[in-house]
Amino acid sequence: MAEVEPAVLAARLKLPAAALRRRYRAEDFADVPDAPDGDLGIVGQDRAVRAIRFGLRMRRPDYHLFLVGPTGTGKTSYITAEARAWARTEPVPSDWCFIANFDRPDRPRTIPVGAGRGRQFQRDVDTLVAHARELIRQAFDSDAYTHHRQELIHRYEDQQQALWGEALQKALGLGFTLKEAPTGGLVTIPLRPDGQPYRPQEFSELPDAVRQAFAERQRQLEEPLAAYTRRVRALGREAADELARFDQEVARHATEHLLDPLREAYAAEPEASRYFAAVLEDLCRHVDWVRGEDGADGLPRPVHPDLAERYRVHVLVDHYGQEGAPVVVETNPTYANLFGRIEYQSVNGTLITSPRLVKAGSIHLANGGYLILQARDLLNEPLAYLTLKRTLKQGWVRIENVPEPVGLGMYVPVTFQPDPIPVNLTVILIGTPEIFHMLYALDEDFRRIFKVKAEFEADMPATSENLAHLAHVVQRAAEREHWLPIRPGALARLAEYAAWLAEDQERLTTRIGELLSVLAEADAWARMESHAAVDYPDVDRAIAERRYRASGPEDRLTRLMAEGTLMVDTRGSVVGQVNGLAVLNFGDMAFGKPSRITARTYAGALGITNIERQTRQSGTLHTKGVLTLAAYFASRFAQDQPLTLGASIAFEQLYEEIDGDSASSAELYALLSALADAPIDQGIAVTGSVNQKGEVQPIGGVNQKIEGFFATCKAQGLTGRQGVIIPRRNVRQLMLSDEVVQAVEAGQFHIWAVDHVEEGISLLTGLPAGDPADAEADTVMGRAMRRLRHYSEVLRRQGSHANSRTEDGGRQDDPST
Repeated sequence: MAEVEPAVLAARLKLPAAALRRRYRAEDFADVPDAPDGDLGIVGQDRAVRAIRFGLRMRRPDYHLFLVGPTGTGKTSYITAEARAWARTEPVPSDWCFIANFDRPDRPRTIPVGAGRGRQFQRDVDTLVAHARELIRQAFDSDAYTHHRQELIHRYEDQQQALWGEALQKALGLGFTLKEAPTGGLVTIPLRPDGQPYRPQEFSELPDAVRQAFAERQRQLEEPLAAYTRRVRALGREAADELARFDQEVARHATEHLLDPLREAYAAEPEASRYFAAVLEDLCRHVDWVRGEDGADGLPRPVHPDLAERYRVHVLVDHYGQEGAPVVVETNPTYANLFGRIEYQSVNGTLITSPRLVKAGSIHLANGGYLILQARDLLNEPLAYLTLKRTLKQGWVRIENVPEPVGLGMYVPVTFQPDPIPVNLTVILIGTPEIFHMLYALDEDFRRIFKVKAEFEADMPATSENLAHLAHVVQRAAEREHWLPIRPGALARLAEYAAWLAEDQERLTTRIGELLSVLAEADAWARMESHAAVDYPDVDRAIAERRYRASGPEDRLTRLMAEGTLMVDTRGSVVGQVNGLAVLNFGDMAFGKPSRITARTYAGALGITNIERQTRQSGTLHTKGVLTLAAYFASRFAQDQPLTLGASIAFEQLYEEIDGDSASSAELYALLSALADAPIDQGIAVTGSVNQKGEVQPIGGVNQKIEGFFATCKAQGLTGRQGVIIPRRNVRQLMLSDEVVQAVEAGQFHIWAVDHVEEGISLLTGLPAGDPADAEADTVMGRAMRRLRHYSEVLRRQGSHANSRTEDGGRQDDPST
């Protein structure tokens, strides 16, 4: 490039104050109309909006959504509002109910009923049971029932008496009478010739032959009496069965008409309709539970203690009064909150449960609609993410507890497993890009399930439409939060803050939550000052106070530099030493920190040594930056001869790892200065990475870096010569504080923008950059080339001397030589 005098170059590269900050005026917002009615939507997120609208309408099992973007961009608020708006156009899904499983009581059945009809179904079953019980009691209390039942009983009693008569005649014919024992069996008693029974003493005094004859005849009675006993017992069972059938027929006849209106009302819900019939059938099979009358023996008949509970319907998912499909935002996605849980009660030291203790999870509540989850919260909960994937893949969910220890003194509860429920919902995960890329790279299921990615941008163009939308959002928030009126000046300062957060003069941040929190603080400051409205000074103070509250670490570092504990010079010139700039991030506060970078060169062939890398304090990006500057150095100085150079580069007073390549240009300047013996102005700090062509590339945190060095210069005293060299491609990102801009306007501080390291080295040293080919010129490159040739000559002489000593006696290894 053509040589330019350093002073002329400095004037040409210096940025005017107007280029250091984008200014918004109150007039820019004076003509903004009032916010329109209804939802304002979201601005600057066209790609995300299109993806979300597609995902909400793509109701397929493997098309779930993942919203990606920085925190504070309104992802949760927007997707919640958008999902609810779309859900209102969709049908309300079915209610889900638990009903009794009479064959497997430990496995209650789950059935769907019409949307919002679960409560009515529950009431109808309760009413059916109550009416049926009453009708059964009335039927059993009727004269007709009593008469017919007595007829059945008498008939069986007559048959039993006939059997008794046959058995008795058989016994009398063999000289015995019969008596029924308390145990239900028959006892044979021998008779005297006069037909009276023998007394035991009397029978024992009979001759042996007589007693032997009685024993022989008694044996002849054993089989007939056994047959009698069998026939009587069979007759009893037959009588009991016929009486039971009769009772059931009476109960059915009394209650079957109750099903007619229910069959009609639940014609579209066959499972519910069948349950009504099953309830009546079970009641008829267990009429003794509801008869409420005394038995023939005078003892009360058994009554089931939980008859109402046995048949009760438990509504698991109730959509009564709901419009459209459900939208559930689960803020605490534990396993139980997502997939439901089974609660237990302790009864006499044993854990028991029932359908009424089964609780639905968010999956059940959102079934047929949309479930919104924060990805980080979901991943932090054991088994939650894995179970969610399995549920979405298999298409059904079963309520079961996570295995957990049972309390001391408790028995392990009997297995209780409700039927699974089919699921048809859209899951919407919200997370950062890091979480999305981690899951996409490591989890194959994630790629197949979450196919719709909606990416939210961190910033948006600063167009008039976007500025108007920002004003509308502020107006709506002011009305909602009852803030003081927001003046156009306040909006102008807020827009500048939005550009500062975006680090771009032509863009605005989309972190609307951050902007509204600043306005909330501005409203508080305005009220403390008894202002009638929030204006530019109030917002400016809110930003300044917020920064001050978090600037403790920055102030401590600045003080240490001013005291000389941290060695950073802002005056004078030093060979091989330059002030580099880095950004320290303390979470709520990021600020620039100058660091002294030094370089030393010497004759040798070791090349450039990165001291931080040798001490394992260099990150991969920083190491790459050093290797890149070494490549540039070799391309400039090793075209006609080998690069015979030993050099070291270090960050002084560095006690933590350093990463990033934004200091590579500063390291190159220090190296060139040391090699050319050209002092560097210590009042000028440098930032920017360098490529192998020597081009200075843009970096991040340019505003914090400039403001950090300005604070250091201010603490040590401004001289009017201090400033910062930045990459020209970073000029658009400049949104410097008013204090720095005013200092530049007053000529106390300067900002230079460069495209190439040769421009930078000329600014720092006050010498022309020059060309290595012109080694005799008094330029930085000329001096550097002369020094490299000197190093090469030194190494050549040392090599020649070593060779001559070897030829003279070969005693180079002898210590005495």
